[in-house]
This record gives sequence, structure tokens and C-alpha cells, in this order.
Amino acid sequence: MKLHLHFIAATLLLAACQNSKTETENAAAPSENARKELSVTVSTEQMQTINLQTAHLEEREMGGTVRVSGTLKLYPQDRADVNPLIGGVVRRIMVTPGQQVKAGQTLVYIENTEILSLQRDYADAVRNATLARQELERQYAMSKEGAGVGRNLQQATAEAKNAEAQRQALKIQLQQLHISPAAVEEGNFVRQIPLKSPISGSVGEIPVNTGTYADPQTLIMRIQNNRALYADLNVYEKDVDRVAVGQEVSITLTNHGTHGVKAEVVRITPTLDETTKTMAVQARIIDTEHCANVVPGMAVSAGIIVGKHRTLAIPEEAVVDIKGKKYIFVHSTDEHGHDHKHEASDTAHDKAGEAAEHGKHEEAHDGHHHGETFFRCYEVETGVREDNYIEIRPLQPIPAGADIVVGGTFYLASMLNEHGDHNH
Repeated sequence: MKLHLHFIAATLLLAACQNSKTETENAAAPSENARKELSVTVSTEQMQTINLQTAHLEEREMGGTVRVSGTLKLYPQDRADVNPLIGGVVRRIMVTPGQQVKAGQTLVYIENTEILSLQRDYADAVRNATLARQELERQYAMSKEGAGVGRNLQQATAEAKNAEAQRQALKIQLQQLHISPAAVEEGNFVRQIPLKSPISGSVGEIPVNTGTYADPQTLIMRIQNNRALYADLNVYEKDVDRVAVGQEVSITLTNHGTHGVKAEVVRITPTLDETTKTMAVQARIIDTEHCANVVPGMAVSAGIIVGKHRTLAIPEEAVVDIKGKKYIFVHSTDEHGHDHKHEASDTAHDKAGEAAEHGKHEEAHDGHHHGETFFRCYEVETGVREDNYIEIRPLQPIPAGADIVVGGTFYLASMLNEHGDHNH
């Protein structure tokens, strides 16, 4: 009976241990699976085929260059629409599209009979102002001699002021139309008025022809000063604190193989675009002699020169893009948690056991276990680039002195894609 009780107790104990082991394995499974995500195991033959190369992760002195993109733009004051102040028929077009013009240069002549009436009105206003001034002088002289009437002097004064105001108003209208008031006073009237360029720049499209009737809402042509171009650059928020007014910028047209154009940061917009997570930085182009064929709207890439600093940096080809995120491959422990590179024999208790374990360790030397090496992906953010090196900021700690894959990363990334983002 006593032996029977001992047997029952042993059976219950064994069952409890088995249940506990199963629960422990089930609880550990999700964590183990999470560990295996974005990892790859490579055979010795595969490593030789792809010429896989590694290097220690270390800091490097980087010449700060923040890489950005954007578009070329013009400030409103550097582009102008040319419209007539009064309606008229286009009689002469003096320029062609693409031509360089200076501020004040005549672009078009407009003809309108109303300008003859305006010139006549001005000539009449000049005569009236002259007569009113003469009458005022006569009344003033009579008043000094005591022969005049004060009421007449007041009236002459008012009429002289009104006549002069009328003359001045019509004179300003003539000047706005680029008609010489002095010529009109001498009786030299014109039938056509010139439209002049408000700024210096190049002529854009001319949507009118000779003989077209143009009113004040009609666009005659556009002028834009492409030598005043600036680059509207989009800087990601992680790099904004490294950008400052006055820094030099090297700009390259995205779709043209031209050399870099020099620019300078002149303004940083203090607002963040919630969609792109970028801030707008304006860079004024100072290398204007190389901007003859550069126009607003062109896409550009640029490098903003910032101060040098020490940072983690690796060759650019060591960074891979996986589903829109950036990763590097790091030699790591295998899927069972063994670090073959530093594995030691802690179970050998005799010389035969030590020899066997030593043989296994030699076989797994430099990360090889039964001819295989295990690599894990670490997500990183990238920063400045210089001399084919790129700054990285790991999003999770990387073991000190870790070996980074710097050659063959494309092959490893393809293995991840082939095996559903992990390979065991």
C-alpha cells in the first residue's frame, strides 16, 4: 500500500513538470518568434559566392552635409504681369519670348482715342491753372493797395487751388501712361502709348497679337527675373536643428546633369508640415552666371553644408531599404541564442569532452555553426553623407564592437524577401 502511494505521487509530479514545461515553451514562443523576425542565416558557400564582407561599427568624423530636395521659385517682386492701364488696340510688339529686358524698357504700344481726349483735357487744365493764378495775383495786388474786395480775393484763391489740383491730377495720369506732360503743353499729342517693363528679366509667353484689343484685365506678357531664383528646400525634422541661416548650399538640378550651383540659406520657416514632417528652408542662389537656362518650378536636390561632428557611420551600401524602412545587417547570436563567435565549452568535465567541444568550437569559428552564420537586422535612421559613408542612428541598441555587413547586403535583403522577412 505504501509503495502504491509513492507511485501515484511520482506520477502526479511528472505530469505537473510536463505541464509546466509545455506552458513555459508556449510562453516563450512569441518572444522567440519576435526575435527571429528580420534575420537571416547564411551558409559558408553562400558567403563565399556573394563575397560577404563585414567591418566593425565605429564612429567617424563626418563633414556635415544634410541632403534635401525641393523646387526653384521666385519671390512675387521678381515676376510681373504686364497689363494696360486703359483699353486699346495692340499696334506694335517690341520684344520676343525669351528676350532679356531691363526695367523701363518699352514692350508694346497700345492705341486708343481716349488718350487724345486726356491730353486735350490736360492742355485745357494747364491754361485754366495759368489764368486762375494770374487772377489771384491781380486780386492780391489790389488788396495790398486797398482797392480790392476781400471776398474777391478769397474766391480767386479757391479757384486757383482747384485749377492747380486739376492740372496735377491729369499730369499724373499722363505720367502713368508714359506720356510726356511737357510735350502735351507744347501741343505735341500722341496716339499710341507704350507699355514698359516694371522689372528687369526675361520675357515669357506673349498671348496677344498685333491688332488684339486689350483691356486692363488682358495679360499682355509676363516678365520674370530668373537671376533672383531661390530654392525652396524640404528639411526633415530630425535635421532641422543642424541647419542655420548663412550656411552654404550646393544645388543640383534633379533632371539635368549640371554641376552644383552655389546658394546660401537665407530663411527657415518656423512651421512643420504635418504630412511630410519637413520644414521649408529658403536658399538664395548666388551663382547666377550658371542660371541662364534655369526657370522656376524645376526640381532640385541639394546638400546643406553643416559643421563636422563625430557619429556612427558606415559605407552607404551597408544600408538596405526593406518595406520603406532602413536596416543594417549585424552578426548576431543564432536563433537558439548561441553566439558561435564566443561560444565556450562549459559542459566538458574531462579531457575527452573538452576535445570534442573544442572541435565543435573550431568548426563554428567566426560565427559558423555547422557551416552557417546568423545575421540580424537593426532598423536605423540615416543622416548626412560624405565620401560614400552615411551617418546612422540605430533605433535599438547594437552590441558594442559588433560586426556590420558592408558587402553583400543586397543579397541578404533578397533572402529576407524570399523567406517572408526571415530565414531560419
